[in-house]
Amino acid sequence: MTALADQHLDYAFAIKNLLSHKAGKTDQKYLDAANKLTLDKIIRPKLGHEFPLTGELVNSLGNHCFAMGYYLLREVYLWLKQ
Repeated sequence: MTALADQHLDYAFAIKNLLSHKAGKTDQKYLDAANKLTLDKIIRPKLGHEFPLTGELVNSLGNHCFAMGYYLLREVYLWLKQ
């Protein structure tokens, strides 16, 4: 449950939706999702402004997603192995 509850995954999902469905422009759905998160470094551009995607952000979120994915796969493997 720890892996699924990680808010970095929710943040990455919100950014992915923003980039793929709204051409990178901030919409209310993104702002609502971002406001529910308690992470330290959440970017909240004004409504209609372009989301400032940086390499640092991609690297940070990518690392979290990879780590949580690995953790989840390991837990499922250990559960199946019982």
